Parts: sequence; C-alpha cells; structure tokens
Amino acid sequence: MLLNCTIFQKTDVSKCVKLGVMLLFLFPAQALAIVNAEDTTLLMDEEGLAGKIALSANGDRGNVTTNGVEGSALLRWNHGKDTEILALNYKYGQSRAVRNANKSYIHLRHRHALDEAWALEAFGQAQQDEFANLQLRTLLGGGVRWSQKRDGWRFHLGLGTFYEYEELRKSVVHAKSYLWRASTYMTADYLFNEHTKLHETIYVQPAWRSLADLRILNDTSLKVSLTDHLALSLTLEVSYDSRPPVGTVKTNVSYQTGIEYHF
Repeated sequence: MLLNCTIFQKTDVSKCVKLGVMLLFLFPAQALAIVNAEDTTLLMDEEGLAGKIALSANGDRGNVTTNGVEGSALLRWNHGKDTEILALNYKYGQSRAVRNANKSYIHLRHRHALDEAWALEAFGQAQQDEFANLQLRTLLGGGVRWSQKRDGWRFHLGLGTFYEYEELRKSVVHAKSYLWRASTYMTADYLFNEHTKLHETIYVQPAWRSLADLRILNDTSLKVSLTDHLALSLTLEVSYDSRPPVGTVKTNVSYQTGIEYHF
C-alpha cells in the first residue's frame, strides 16, 4: 500500500514559522549522502510561502511481513530578492519485525538574487542513515547559482564548496572525518504540456584533497496530472559513493510511484 499526499499553498510568515517549528519536532535533525533540495512543485517566482508535505506508508502480510513509513516536508519562502528553503525527511521500515530502514535529514538553504540570472547561496545540512553506517554527517557551505528560463523549461547550475563532518556508527579506524568538498549541481525542468512535467537533478561532490573521493546523485522524476488536484509521480534515484563506509555498497538505486494531492 502506498499513500502520498501533498499540501501546496501560500500563507503568511507567522504560519510559516509555526509550521517550521512543528516540523523540526516531527523530524529528527539528522539520509542520503546528498540531499536534493530542488523541487519542481515549489518553483515559484511570486512573493510568499509555498509548502509541500508528503506522507507514505507501505506494508505486506503473508509469506513476508514488512511495513514502513516515510514523511517529508519542503518549504520555500520568497521575499524580495531572497529565498529561504527548508527540506526535511524521515524514513523507517521493518521486515519480519527487524528494522531495515532508519534515516533522516534536515537541509536549510538561503538564496540571494543578484539579477535574473545570478544568485548567491548559503546552506547547512545534518543527516543520519543507520544502514549506510552513518551516525551523523553535518555540512556548511555556499556558492553561486546561474539560472536560465525559457518557454517550457528551466535550467540551473550551481557551483560552490562546503565543509563536512562525518561520524560512522561502526568503524575502528577513521570513525570521524573532516574535509572540504566541492558542491556542484545541475537541475532542469521541462514541461511537455500542461499535464506532464519532467525534472532532472545531478549533484557531483568531490573532495578537494582527493578528487577520487567522489559522491554523485542523479534524481529523475516525471509527474503527470490526473485532475486539477491529483498527479501521478514517478521517481528514480541513483546515488554513488566512491569511498563508502565499510560494509556498504558504492551504488544505490531507489524508485517510487505515488499519487500526489494538491490543494
């Protein structure tokens, strides 16, 4: 069973603050090595606040008993030349009464527009993933962003750097690490027609001290409007870490099909 409900609306700043505080209590401030903070649903140009909250649950009963839950939230506030973005996610799962998923993250981003094409960004992030052997990863950084818009599509290119602290759950050697990484990303949105939209995001994050220490995330999603309020969402995500924690694999692939409700 999969249920994916989305809320998308504008509100005032006071409601934004209240909702943000509530979400911080609901989701632990600690998921993937790279977090995709770009979202087609919240690509708005006008002033105000937009938000998206999604909840999903799945389960099986029979030869194998599994259950899981995932919650996420994304808030975007445009005010003058500045934009604030808050992204949160928490996922938990069990199979045969044994936990097999437990990860979460929080991502904060500030963007200041210099003109229609260029903007400055500053961001911070914290995350954990029990089954990727990640106790805690925090980072703080910034950079520049170049944007282009045409009829039917948008393109954004980001370049910057961040300082990262990482602590592993089970490791005798190098349990903690501190290093600088480059922060580069490309995101594109294409509107096939008024009902079908494609979103593509690629992140590349090499370590400055060794470019062979590389992390990559590719996130592709297709959204098809079924009615004015319902949409079918298909997502494929591929992540790669050239030097993953001991006991974990370099490449992970995940996909999801869901129904979104907008109002």
